[in-house]
Amino acid sequence: MNTKFIASLITGLIFMSIVACGSEEAQVSPITVDPVVATPVTSTPKVEEPSTTLEEVTIGAEGTLLVSSIGDSLKFDADVINLTNNSSVTIEFENNSTGLEHNFVVIKSSDKEEVLADSIAAGPESEWIKPEDSRVLLSTALLGPGEKESLLFEVPSSGDLLAVCTFPGHAAAGMVSIITIK
Repeated sequence: MNTKFIASLITGLIFMSIVACGSEEAQVSPITVDPVVATPVTSTPKVEEPSTTLEEVTIGAEGTLLVSSIGDSLKFDADVINLTNNSSVTIEFENNSTGLEHNFVVIKSSDKEEVLADSIAAGPESEWIKPEDSRVLLSTALLGPGEKESLLFEVPSSGDLLAVCTFPGHAAAGMVSIITIK
């Protein structure tokens, strides 16, 4: 509350009690009330920030890639994923969020904007992925908190690829991994 308001309120209450209890002959003398000085209390909650270091993962031929979301931070735990060309890789995606849904969708880098726009248009009924979209090279289902899914990915011979979460706003917020093929 405002300290001037409190001081005025106290002064008014004291004045009213003197007038109400006294007689007409009573002399009212003004009193001085020291204003209450409030000391602001500040508390800063501890917020754990996601790591800003670049995480790179390399998977050889016939390997398994374990990738997950980083809590509720709208990031995958790998910024760069290196894959061997013409190989078969098992990709296991785990949603480590406490309340958000995520998916792991592999696309060509050049298709990112169009795929994301079409995903929004597809809506939640299609788990935020346009049905039968030939630009989608691999896609998990839309996973709830704590869920995971494994898929076999046939790595192409070359190309600039991305892994994105197609839930609206997640890729724009940084839920993107660069996939390099070596």
